[in-house]
Amino acid sequence: QAEWARGDWQFNGGLRRSHVSFKVDDRYLSNGNDGGRVEYNKTTPTVGALYRLTPAVNVYASAARGFEAPSFGELFYSGPGGTFSYSLKPAQSTHLETGLKAYVGADSRMDLALFQIDTRDELVVDSSSGGRTSYRNAGRTQRRGLELGLDSRWQGGLSSRLAYTYLDARYDEAFTTSGGTVVSAGKRLPGIAEHNLYADLTWRHAPSGFYAGVEGLVRGRMQVEDTNTQQ
Repeated sequence: QAEWARGDWQFNGGLRRSHVSFKVDDRYLSNGNDGGRVEYNKTTPTVGALYRLTPAVNVYASAARGFEAPSFGELFYSGPGGTFSYSLKPAQSTHLETGLKAYVGADSRMDLALFQIDTRDELVVDSSSGGRTSYRNAGRTQRRGLELGLDSRWQGGLSSRLAYTYLDARYDEAFTTSGGTVVSAGKRLPGIAEHNLYADLTWRHAPSGFYAGVEGLVRGRMQVEDTNTQQ
């Protein structure tokens, strides 16, 4: 990673090299030899810029590439006939974000971020039966949304945080599972709530370091499967 600042501008960039390898030594051969090896390699960059509008308000933008290799749990049972899969591809994504960070008065800070994530070869559930789940690569997906947070300090050792997230996550391309189920473009990704609201209130006793707090989380409706037909 590297960072360079000049006047009210600040620039940063970085590179990450990922190497993930799996080796399988199959000693239960009555159903065939499922042993083998698979590797995933990827170099992902990130760049960003920040500009200080005022001493209390900063605006920024960033772009990055992402890489997610399949896990052992996703590779198991995902090959032909429920065998170990050596053909699953890693999910690769492009991340774009812009926003601002601002101090509101002397004791509060506000963060606002707008983001979009475009992913290809998304790893999704292909089938699930008898306690075994297989996975496959879908087409493209897109996640768009915003995050808004407000952190405040109060008298008497109190502090609070309020955060809201809106996330619209959908399949950008249709795909068909091995069972023949067609998942149309525009369907929401399962298990992802569109709205999330988080709040906490914390009290700290500075001399002793003791602290106590209460927090709450509210999530909106989410889909439970890819076709969005089950409630």
